Amino acid sequence: MSLKEKGEMTFLEHLEELRWHIIRSVIAISVGFTLAFIFREFIFDYIILAPKNPDFVTNHFFCYLAEKWHSPALCINQKPIQLINITM
Repeated sequence: MSLKEKGEMTFLEHLEELRWHIIRSVIAISVGFTLAFIFREFIFDYIILAPKNPDFVTNHFFCYLAEKWHSPALCINQKPIQLINITM
């Protein structure tokens, strides 16, 4: 019985398979980085820094709980937070 009939691969065939997996991974990561760079404003404004805005969904939820439980301490972040970069 040969190696092909057993479903086994030689060392060089394993290397070839690994090479294609690495190439596909590098392509997928490059596409991901490119899309993230193109949509960086959306990613930062609406995903990463969204909780700083008073109209963020969790802020509304905590204000609702604060009214329900008569605990105004839960209703935080009522004013927009201004981020300042001091390292440049």
